[in-house]
Amino acid sequence: MRNFGSGLVYNLNDSTPVYGNACGFNDFMSHMNAQGFDYAVAGGLTGAAMGAITGPGALMGGITGATTGFLGGFGLGFAQKAHECWF
Repeated sequence: MRNFGSGLVYNLNDSTPVYGNACGFNDFMSHMNAQGFDYAVAGGLTGAAMGAITGPGALMGGITGATTGFLGGFGLGFAQKAHECWF
């Protein structure tokens, strides 16, 4: 999907216009939060398992994994939307 400045977003596979502004603030935040939560779940589960195995505890490992996963996913979501809208 690319925005060519008209406010419409075109799917480059078949040139079908998708109505709406895919580069607005709300769309940026939604994408970044979705990516953040995707990675938070994976990071939290992995952190909980590793915390239980290695000693710090499943709760602390899960919290740490979920926090770092969310931050990483949030940043990745911003990079993806920036690439889609500006480059």
